[in-house]
Amino acid sequence: MITIEHNLYPKHFRWLWAKYVISGNATKHCTNSIRGVYSKKFSKTSNPNLANDHIIAMDEVPEEQYKAIYFCGVSNHLYHKHLNYDHNMHLAVEPCMGQNDIYQFENWRVVVHNGKILHIPDEEELDPKFFREPYNADFYTCRIFRWAVSYFGYNHPD
Repeated sequence: MITIEHNLYPKHFRWLWAKYVISGNATKHCTNSIRGVYSKKFSKTSNPNLANDHIIAMDEVPEEQYKAIYFCGVSNHLYHKHLNYDHNMHLAVEPCMGQNDIYQFENWRVVVHNGKILHIPDEEELDPKFFREPYNADFYTCRIFRWAVSYFGYNHPD
């Protein structure tokens, strides 16, 4: 089971959530580009004690029923000016018993136990087909979408 230790403060994020991912959807971007169940433990809206729950066992879904957990934090910093993109937190973790990993971003730190942090591709790493219709900047700038099409395969049908 993946366990995380974090120093995240929900009040610094517009949205802060995690999703147990079972598949991708290359026809959508943002949260709709990954299919699965949202965590209630790692959720700004569902867990009012998230700021104090610094160690979270990600055990809401049996490990054999998901492929990875995607963690996302949309920063409040410069949100109303639409300049928060660089301050948003994105982290994809795959179960891997006995492996530990550390994610460090700005002032945030997440220590992952029994999981490995997965690569989220830059725009330059995407297949060129994602830069023409029906895709647009909403897709290829979206880190969730980029991870999903990379992790589940560029030719994933849906």
